[in-house]
Amino acid sequence: MTDKGFAVFNTWKHVAELRERQRDCDDYPVLSGLEGAWAEIEHLYEGLELRDGDPEKIADSPVDALCYMIESGFYPPPELLLALADCFRLYESGDGVVELEEAFYGPRKNRVGNHAARRKKLLNHMGLGLDILASRIKDQPLIKAAEEHITNHSLDIDPESLLRSYRRFLREEKQARSVSKSSDCLPEDRK
Repeated sequence: MTDKGFAVFNTWKHVAELRERQRDCDDYPVLSGLEGAWAEIEHLYEGLELRDGDPEKIADSPVDALCYMIESGFYPPPELLLALADCFRLYESGDGVVELEEAFYGPRKNRVGNHAARRKKLLNHMGLGLDILASRIKDQPLIKAAEEHITNHSLDIDPESLLRSYRRFLREEKQARSVSKSSDCLPEDRK
């Protein structure tokens, strides 16, 4: 596995590896069949870059991309389906040791919860960020934006705590981007 635990298949790197394998699939009837089926419909998605564009523009992970494509009425490319099938196979072959959450998203992170909890928190902070931006346009104080956000989303938190949480979130995001950029400069064996 990797330092991310078991979540090695729900990555864009794995999808890219599967895409490369798809390019030379004549000796593999199943892969060839998937590639042939995709070739029949690919022209319908011309200009959308569902396959050859930057996948992270579509979604953060392959499983999120699958949900986006289904909700948008697009048939996902074969390598995306194969990557997610790998996640399921990992879970099934884990003899009950690998949780479904771990197979798709890696181990649970201490004190921040599972993927669904982290995602809900992220979306809430993004929504608050938009409300704060709107309040600045209207020349309203931040506390008013927090109060409106709490009311609009039926949150059980006081405005000051919400703003502290938001500021902490911004600091953590800034640190994560800083660490990510510095690790991009490291040789592969040092990451």
